[in-house]
Amino acid sequence: MTLRAYLDDCRGLVEAEIRRIVPADGRRGAALYDLMLDYPLREAKGLRPALCIATCRALGGKLEAVLRSAAVLELYHNAFLIHDDIEDESIMRRGGPTLHRTHGIPVAVNVGDAMRGHPGPAVLAGRPLGNASERRCRNAYPHRARSSPPPSYRATPSDTARALAFSKRAVRSATLAAMTEA
Repeated sequence: MTLRAYLDDCRGLVEAEIRRIVPADGRRGAALYDLMLDYPLREAKGLRPALCIATCRALGGKLEAVLRSAAVLELYHNAFLIHDDIEDESIMRRGGPTLHRTHGIPVAVNVGDAMRGHPGPAVLAGRPLGNASERRCRNAYPHRARSSPPPSYRATPSDTARALAFSKRAVRSATLAAMTEA
């Protein structure tokens, strides 16, 4: 199997798991959840989840034990991309317009926060996202939930450094968590 074929296989498995994690119920914040699927379902390599899966399997773990962890890593990574696109004032991401260009900065920040802040603990514990995630996001960022002119947003270098450190710790933790389940 080629590397490209392996990445594609992993990507398909992780996309299916992300679709199971993110609610499709229109009564519970459909706009937020639909937008949470935008970046993860765009064409991409899916390297982080593939590495998570490969590490687990190389150490004798089962695919079923690592899929949720790999999906959460992909959600985290895409959350960081959304925030990075705002910080860099990017226009395009993976062949399409950036989220903040199509929906505004307040909505993009809410989507990124929902992807970053809430899926990990709930999903790794076996619970799907739902009302609690949506409420936490709206309560934490009430000024961002309404449609208004985009505020000026700039992440500091320390924000970026913390995000990168968190991402590295998340990969390690997710892989170890999957291994203990196997």
